[in-house]
Parts: sequence; structure tokens; C-alpha cells
Amino acid sequence: MFEMNEMFLTQLQPTNARNSEQQRGRRKSTSVHADPTMQTSALEHLLTRLMTVFYQAGATQKEADHLLIPRNEVLCAGRSQYQDRNSSDKRLHASHVIRIQLAQKMLSKLEGFPDLHEDIKTHFGYTELVEKWANMWGGIGQNIDELQAPLLKLLEVVDFSQDPPCLIGSIPESYYKETLNDLYEQLKKIETNDSVIMKFHSTISPGLIVGPGEIVELCIQYTKIVVRKWLKFSGNHFMNKASIKDILSQLNVLLRTSNTNHLLQLGRDGYKNYVQQLSAAPKENGVANGNNDVSSNSVNAVWGPVKEMARSVIGQLPWLSTVDVLVILAILVIMTLIISLISKCITSHMDLSDFRNSILPRLLVIGWYCLSFVFKKWK
Repeated sequence: MFEMNEMFLTQLQPTNARNSEQQRGRRKSTSVHADPTMQTSALEHLLTRLMTVFYQAGATQKEADHLLIPRNEVLCAGRSQYQDRNSSDKRLHASHVIRIQLAQKMLSKLEGFPDLHEDIKTHFGYTELVEKWANMWGGIGQNIDELQAPLLKLLEVVDFSQDPPCLIGSIPESYYKETLNDLYEQLKKIETNDSVIMKFHSTISPGLIVGPGEIVELCIQYTKIVVRKWLKFSGNHFMNKASIKDILSQLNVLLRTSNTNHLLQLGRDGYKNYVQQLSAAPKENGVANGNNDVSSNSVNAVWGPVKEMARSVIGQLPWLSTVDVLVILAILVIMTLIISLISKCITSHMDLSDFRNSILPRLLVIGWYCLSFVFKKWK
């Protein structure tokens, strides 16, 4: 299909173990925050965590092309190695938008590319100040973190150098089977209700994947399983709060209405971003010379397209949910009845005992609870 596909197909052979840098303490990375104290909403942050996967998939492809290493040897799963700041507010966490590590082969190659290495560290060390629940281990933050590496592996079959992105040649069915099985095993750890995972997994097969759109849709569906897990959760847990579930409900709506073409375009943006940044330097021993001018001095250079799309999508959410509309209608009906009954009481000269025995006090209580619900939700 394309000249480079033969090389990519040999790179995409399944691998269970990937070398990674030895675990160390997190190192300080460059901060690009104009206002280091600005808080990001939990909804925007969680959506950014999903969208970052697509952007990084395109960036990873370009990095692999540039350094002439297999695409599946650029990254590996693991805790974040870099961090640009810490939170001084006890209510907030400085939360990474992607939890991933540089694989050992990538680290070896980057020794000759210090500017590129610095740019990658800035991206991977980038954090947002968010409410603690969105990042705490044991909640949805952990689940999304653990899902990012398998989703990146799934996206390795998409060629983001093409416009529009497409699948890389004829992908072996064995690759899809192993990748989907890895995701299945990961989801079983996240969602303990096996029937949910089994039902979803029984509907997918390698033969159904005929284009990049199906790959993106799978990524969305896997993320929805995680979100729905916490929406249904009813135990004694820090995630089980009405305010948190309101945010997760909004996130679920955004996932349900996600545009696969827009998410593929994010991957394309990630690829093109590195095309623009990496200079076409002469090659030495088969690898481009490492005198690249890669700058991360602007926040727009770090996840810029991701943040722009996340904010745009959130801006399209309806101001009022269906529940809000129904509650407001109920309040209007109750208030109409109350006014009507009060008017009747006045004209019929109802005494206090009759008033207490009437439906009016009950309607007042119901109306008060409805108003409290709406005010608490909008606060």
C-alpha cells in the first residue's frame, strides 16, 4: 500500500515485554504554565486524558520514523518519570494528562537528540491542577492511567502520516487478537463485573476492524466501560458522591457523542507537529543528526490541539441536562398548584386546622426539595 508499510508490519509483531528505564524518582521537567495556580475542571481534565492518547499516537509514529526505530519500542507502560510542578493546595492534585514511560531503546536514541528529549519530557511531565478525586489512586484516575498504554498499543496500527489517517497495510489478525486480549485482561482488573466486559468483548473481533474509525471507536468504548463503572458504583468510596457522578454523567455524554474523525485528526496533528519541529538534518549511520530546534516554551506547544478540542467539545454540552429540565418543570407545576390552593384558601376563609390537613403543606415541602436539588446542582 505504502512503501513504509513493509517495515511497519515487521515492527508490529506482538510483544509481551518491553524494556523500560529503571524506576527512579520523578525528575523536574520544564513548566509551560502562564499561571501555575490555575485550576482545571475535572471534566476537562478527564476528557483531556482520553484525547491525549490519540495525539500521542501520532507523535509516537513520527518520533519512530525520525529515529528509525520500531514504533512499538518508543513507549512502554509505567508511572510518570517527569513532573513540572507540585500542588500547594490540599484540595488539588498536580495531575499528569498521560501516564507513560520512554522505552529503553528510545532513551538510547535520544542521547543524540537532547532538544527532542527535552520536548518529550515537557509533554510527559505536564500536569493540571484538578480536584483530588479525579487523580487519586483507587478511583477513575487510576483506571484511565492504566488504560492509556494499551490504547496506545492498539493505535499503533493507524498510519497518521496519511491524510486522512488509515490502517497500515494488511495487519496480521494475530496482532489484533493479542492487543484486544491485553485490553480485555486490563479491563477485567478495572471492572470487576465480568459480565459487562464479556458482553462487550463478545461483540468485537479482528474481522470487524476494517478502518481506523473502528480502532477509535474501540478506544471510546473501553473508556466508557470505566466511566460507567463509577457511575454505577454505590459502595462506601470517595468516588461515590453526587457531585462527582454529575461530572461523570457529563463525561459519558461526551464519550457517547464523540466524533471519530475529530479524534483521528488529533493523531494527525500530533504527527504533523513533529514534522514541523524536527529539522531535516543530514543522517549519520542511518540516523538523522541531533541538532534539532525543538521548543516547548509556549503552552500552545504542549498538548495545544488536545486542550483546544477538549474545551470546544465541553462548550457544546447543553447548559441544562434532561434531569434539570424535568425538575424545573415539576417546580413550575407545584408552584402553580400552590398559588391556586392559596388563592382558594383565601377566598373560602380556610382555618389553620383545615390548612394543615390539606395537600398544600405537602406541596410546599416537595417544592422546597426540588428547589434545593437544583440550587445544589448549579452551585
